[in-house]
Amino acid sequence: MKKNVLIDYFEGRTDLDTPTNLLFASLEEFGEKPPSLVSVSDITRRANCNISAVSYYFRGKDGLYKELVDQIVAYIRQMEMPFWERLEYLKKKPSSKGARQILEDYFLWRMKLDNLTNRVLKSIISIIAREEVFNGDLYKVIYKGFMEPHHSFMSVCIEMASNGRLKGEDAKIAAMALSGQITRFMASQEYLCLNMHWKCFGEKEARKICDTLLNLLNKMLA
Repeated sequence: MKKNVLIDYFEGRTDLDTPTNLLFASLEEFGEKPPSLVSVSDITRRANCNISAVSYYFRGKDGLYKELVDQIVAYIRQMEMPFWERLEYLKKKPSSKGARQILEDYFLWRMKLDNLTNRVLKSIISIIAREEVFNGDLYKVIYKGFMEPHHSFMSVCIEMASNGRLKGEDAKIAAMALSGQITRFMASQEYLCLNMHWKCFGEKEARKICDTLLNLLNKMLA
């Protein structure tokens, strides 16, 4: 497929043709269950199409899952592109303050993105987390596609923001730690509400977590 249904969806351009319906149906199925427990009939029933459509458009369930993961990777890369562009511009005239600002803006963006009560986003996060935890067949695609570039982006920002006090492996470890904390908090909203005695998880609660992480970042870079 040439089009990315996730990019189209979040930009309000969803065209509900058969391949698109299959991809969204598979997103929900694979978001709820590992690939081994998802059947073609599960997907086509949800997509309301003929079972032969999976073979016709994607050469089977494995091909459909691979296409879905490829589209997730492309979607995330496009979403993060503005931050990459800011970093590339900053490299021409390095600034600790500028790098800190990029990191702060990135954290806030991630919190707002992950805080959306959207089944599509939740399914994307679920698929990525499962592939990472269980080292699934397509984990390397996810790692090479956006996780490795993401941590490279974070570590460069941290190295610049700390004026080189954190560099190399230290900067990479700090990048993974901070990025992991954001994902951990956002993947555990129900736990957070129970532990913090919050009635709900919204903008106020997301901002509270983000401010705390930013304070940790500032102490790390001091």
